[in-house]
Amino acid sequence: MGWNSWNQFNCTISEDLIKQTADAIAARGLKDAGYEYVNIDDCWQASTRDADGRLQANPERFPAGIKALAGYVHEKGLKLGIYANPGARSCAQIYGGYPGSTGSLGHERTDAETFASWDVDYLKYDWCLAHNQGLEREPALNLMRDELIRATAGTNRKIVYSTNPDDQVQKDWGATSNLWRTTLDIENVWDKTNLGVINKVDKQAGYYAYARPGHWNDPDMLEVGVTPGHFGPGLSDDEARSHLALWAMLAAPLIMGADVRNVDQKYIDILGNPDIVAVDQDALGKQGVKVRDDGNYEVFAKPLANGDVAVALLNRSDTAARIATTAAEAGLPAAAPGYLIKDLWTKQLSQSAATVSASVPAHGTAMLRVAAAPATGAAPPALAFGLSTTSTFLVGGQSTTVTATVTNYGSEAVNDPAIAFTLPAGWTATQTSGTTGSTLAAGATATTGWTIQSNQSEPTGTVVLRGVVTGTHPAGAPRAEAALALPIRTAITANTKLGNINWLAASNGWGPVERNQSNSEEAEGDGRPITLKGTVYPTGIGTHAAASVGYFLGGTCSRFSSVIGIDDEINGNTTASVVFQVFNTDTNTKIYDSGVVAADSPTRFVDVAVTGIQQLELRVTDAGNGNAYDHADWAGARVACSATGVEDIQSTTTLAASSDRQTYRTSSPVTLTAKVALSTDDPAAGQVEFLEGDRVLTTQPVKDGAAGYTLPSTVAVGSHDYSARFVPSKTTVTGSTTPAPVRVEIVAIGSSTTLAASRTSQIFGSPQPLALTAKITLADHSTAEGTVVFTIDGTVRARATVGDDLASYTLPSSEPSGVKQVAAHFIPADGTTVSGSSAPGRSVEVTPAGSSTRLTVSAPSQIYGTARPVTATATVALGSGGTPQGSVRFRIGTKLVATVKVDADGEARYPLSRTEPVGRKVVTATFVPRSATDVRGSASPTVSVTVKRAISTTTLTASKKSQVIGAARAVKLTATVKLDAGTPRGRVIFRVDGKIVRTVTVTAGKAEYQLSKRLRVGRHKVTAEFVPTDPAGVRNSASRPITITVRGS
Repeated sequence: MGWNSWNQFNCTISEDLIKQTADAIAARGLKDAGYEYVNIDDCWQASTRDADGRLQANPERFPAGIKALAGYVHEKGLKLGIYANPGARSCAQIYGGYPGSTGSLGHERTDAETFASWDVDYLKYDWCLAHNQGLEREPALNLMRDELIRATAGTNRKIVYSTNPDDQVQKDWGATSNLWRTTLDIENVWDKTNLGVINKVDKQAGYYAYARPGHWNDPDMLEVGVTPGHFGPGLSDDEARSHLALWAMLAAPLIMGADVRNVDQKYIDILGNPDIVAVDQDALGKQGVKVRDDGNYEVFAKPLANGDVAVALLNRSDTAARIATTAAEAGLPAAAPGYLIKDLWTKQLSQSAATVSASVPAHGTAMLRVAAAPATGAAPPALAFGLSTTSTFLVGGQSTTVTATVTNYGSEAVNDPAIAFTLPAGWTATQTSGTTGSTLAAGATATTGWTIQSNQSEPTGTVVLRGVVTGTHPAGAPRAEAALALPIRTAITANTKLGNINWLAASNGWGPVERNQSNSEEAEGDGRPITLKGTVYPTGIGTHAAASVGYFLGGTCSRFSSVIGIDDEINGNTTASVVFQVFNTDTNTKIYDSGVVAADSPTRFVDVAVTGIQQLELRVTDAGNGNAYDHADWAGARVACSATGVEDIQSTTTLAASSDRQTYRTSSPVTLTAKVALSTDDPAAGQVEFLEGDRVLTTQPVKDGAAGYTLPSTVAVGSHDYSARFVPSKTTVTGSTTPAPVRVEIVAIGSSTTLAASRTSQIFGSPQPLALTAKITLADHSTAEGTVVFTIDGTVRARATVGDDLASYTLPSSEPSGVKQVAAHFIPADGTTVSGSSAPGRSVEVTPAGSSTRLTVSAPSQIYGTARPVTATATVALGSGGTPQGSVRFRIGTKLVATVKVDADGEARYPLSRTEPVGRKVVTATFVPRSATDVRGSASPTVSVTVKRAISTTTLTASKKSQVIGAARAVKLTATVKLDAGTPRGRVIFRVDGKIVRTVTVTAGKAEYQLSKRLRVGRHKVTAEFVPTDPAGVRNSASRPITITVRGS
């Protein structure tokens, strides 16, 4: 328990403030209530560390230093806390521009030792984006834990370690710190997404198991008593009580945030409530849990060390309600004969048979301590008392019906039950139905009806009707209270300028909403005269987006009107832009929306029906670009409610158009003329807003009772309904709108398309194909923009962009032959403003291309078997000059010998076979086109090629000239055969003395034979003859004889 500087003071802290706060905690009873820690949050530190790398206090804010300050706080019997963070910079240094970079990153041991040397008792260690320096939460937070333990080892002083992991992950941090934040920073507001008091309570579901003595879930510091405007509008008294009660149920740390030196005593009483503090600090250390959730009504129960149970009944709704639970549901023994209930706010004791109940104000929390007790005699019976009504507000001078319900939850009867009301002066309460009787039995309920008559003079606001039921009982006086809050409204019965009356409620994006002056700065009443485009308006409402101002009309008014715009006080700033809206609060229905009104927008006039509406709300939003300079005025805002009150000069406005039809981009657009007449003979002065629907197109001054507006030539094609609204320059003149719109039809520009061809036909494959050209002519003779779709025989073949009113398409050279139907269709770029058109179709013809084939040969003859045979080359040419596609069929005589694809050069080649038979050959080539319908085939003249027989020569050699009969090494004979073309294939016949001795196959042009070792002694004549395999293509040949001598041994 303690106090922290951040919620109230943020960075505006000093040594004197901390001392004065410690004095106040001691002097105002908060120390005695249990608050002992005085914690300095961010912004205490100097911008740099000292020469030894140690933290030092800001010398201007804390001139005596932290150690001296700790000594002062300790003398008060209190303890001192301080702030640090694990990253390089603190949160104020990151977000608030506080100078320096003095986080504990890399200085953990030094900082822990420093805090210990200063006699600090508490450390708040705030994460502050430390993960951006690559830190992980658990190791980084554990490191400071370990250093604090080390720094205080052997001393009597321990430092409470409070961490803010700032990760919004449900986790038990008990092994790391004594208390750990479970939520984002709290704000000074009851309900705001993730940030309000009630939102923090919602976040605690699932954390309860982690709380235990010495280790606590921390939903953040208390906002009780914090000045409104510090991070939120503040809390009502009932919300402040709920704040403390719910934190006590959560066993949460109670760290005050208010300026305890000056805060109202009622907040000291709330914070110091000993019974509720005792629930929070209960030795069992259990966190309370939600045992019932009925939407707006919730029940929490927290077991206590002595066996009692603390019960909190939370009313989240905006109206008072009776909330009940049972002792058994709260966790008490179900078999107990009765239960003793203590109201921890009123200190009242009561006895109940089973039910635990209370009447709870809006946003309030009943805080009860329940114990099992004897059935009778311990306390008077518990009564439940509630007030209800079907009315949502009460009009001054009128009455309303209130139902009072009393239930006896005790085990014995209550005698002499009586109901009494505490009402404002002049109000009366008359019982109209039901009775409480002389005795209200145990478990019985009595219902009575009452008429509450209000006082006409009661000011607008909220009146609380308070009722009390009392009775008698031997154990004491049973008693229960209930309250019913009713807004008081006064109907407007005369024509009224809203700047002269009070609103129901108002909120503003900067400073307060102002009456009869601009918003200007933050202080109330610091505005300037409301001024729009140089015109000063004596009455009106000055706001700043986002703003809301509510008024009670009472159903008596017929119209609301106002001039609206951005106030001239922004001095020409161009960023301002807002949207003005009017809402019927009864049904939450928007009845007017201005659209975006910028700083340079002309003033506009609002005039809407409000017949029968009870409550009206004027809203201003920021138009989505932020609210800088959004000073928005409701100038001369008024309601017409009767024939009395403000006397206005009436105006009427009529509208006429010079024509009911206009062609898009016409040079003679339609002119709208508005005429304004007043109910007096005075000339109308002001402006006319020309509108399409609710959108203001332009604002023109009224001259001689009229204003004109010429439509732009580029108004979108379609039907347009125009109206005019007169915005008077004097607040004594009413504005008016034309009774019915004037319709002008905007029609598209006509177009025509013609199609021309460069010629009527083309030859298939021609390199100069036929070109189609579409010409577009617009009715207004402007340049056509768009696309022309060209079709051939109904199939889209191309889309061409129109340039200089022309679009072209060239047929491909490969367009198939035949008669073609071509057409062109113009598609405008803006099909809404220009009409499309089509050209009449026309015929063009694609004729087949002729071809010619020429045949050449690489040589007039070839030798049979040659390695380089004759090549026949067919060259194909098309009459169109294009590239032929197809194949060439080569024939020798009538025999088809090859089909070859024509290459990109128009040629096809065929090499004759190396073994083409000997003789004269007649070669022809025939071109066969790929598409016979688009190209005609052709045949070449014949060409002759002669194939001649190959001539062979055979030479014979011997390994030696003689051999010895019977020797081991006989003579080796080698016959070498050569052809004049090609490689010889065949056999060699070896003869000795004319006699065939061996036939050998020629291999690689050679044949070998070894003479017999037994050849007789003497001289022998040896020859070799080559016999070809194909004697028709190759001639035989014989070698010259050689002589081999055989000698005796």
